[in-house]
Amino acid sequence: MRNTSIIILCSLFLIGCAAQQIENKETVDTASTSEQVYIFDDVTVDTPVKEAVEDEVETQPAIEPIEFIEQKVELFIVQLGAFTSNERAAQFIKENKSKLNYEMNIHYSEDVNLYVVQLTPFRTRKEAEDVRNALWLKKEFKDSFIVPGK
Repeated sequence: MRNTSIIILCSLFLIGCAAQQIENKETVDTASTSEQVYIFDDVTVDTPVKEAVEDEVETQPAIEPIEFIEQKVELFIVQLGAFTSNERAAQFIKENKSKLNYEMNIHYSEDVNLYVVQLTPFRTRKEAEDVRNALWLKKEFKDSFIVPGK
């Protein structure tokens, strides 16, 4: 009877250890696969893998190549005056050309139906403000202001 009890206890011990190992293995498997699981259920056994991949590639929309990327550059223009005629704008430039170290240009503004005299555009607002502030010190340019460039 004593031998039978020992055998039963040993077999229970071995079964318990085996169950513990199975439980530990399932915990490890669950932890390692909990991050990401990929299931490929649309590929059947009788469909070759190469054909399945080709079919999936064909169903994806084609991506159009981009020829260029437009980069929006913001410019700032110092406007010196606005005139009703091109001749008057040209006369203003002629009279004041020697007073500035900047190139002056005449543009017709359809928004206001006037010929505007402007300096060459600046890349930063600070640059345009510094020039405008310096121009305000001269009587001829006291009405100068900044307009956004196009």
